[in-house]
Amino acid sequence: MAAFRELHPGIEISLTVGNRGAIIDTLREFEIDLALMGRPPRDFQVRAQVFGDHPLVIIAPPTHRLGKVTNITKEELVNEDFIVREAGSGTRSSLDIFMGDVVGWSDRRFPEMTSNETIKQAVMAGIGIAFISAHTIAMELGLRRLVILDVLGMPIRRQWYSVSRTDLSASPAMYAFNTFLVGQGARHLPFIPTIYPTGSGADEKIRVKDSASS
Repeated sequence: MAAFRELHPGIEISLTVGNRGAIIDTLREFEIDLALMGRPPRDFQVRAQVFGDHPLVIIAPPTHRLGKVTNITKEELVNEDFIVREAGSGTRSSLDIFMGDVVGWSDRRFPEMTSNETIKQAVMAGIGIAFISAHTIAMELGLRRLVILDVLGMPIRRQWYSVSRTDLSASPAMYAFNTFLVGQGARHLPFIPTIYPTGSGADEKIRVKDSASS
């Protein structure tokens, strides 16, 4: 948004932040012009355009026992203390789909938090691990306050979409913003080298079967 405003200083933007369910409701009721989300709604007609990759990962504090382990299975995670987003969040839905076939997952109950920032702080404090958008943790990774766990089948790669109603005519401002997103949006998303490897660093991790192995 900051980069777009530099190019179009005369266009005013009002930003609303919410979970997937809340944003879909505002889009359905014509309360917003555009929604930026990971998965477009299917219960009413929308126009959806991809503007960037959206990786989802599991994070832990650097001291976590799995922090330097490779090829972690979902089964190894089922008894970990997770911190999860609230019901209605797209991130929560993706986590439940990913872990849904693991025996015992559906019986677990976890503390729920409604913001990624709160979840990050809780993970850094050692309260648990979390499933989160990699785009929200670039700074913490750089400061080595968080690590991405090397889980088989991850990162889960989704896409970011710009979503608008098909029965809402695009204003010149909407058209300009969509054009910017599709053409330049991806370059403004954080780059996470640990999930887009260049060939270095992979040999720094070791495989450990349990906390007593060395």
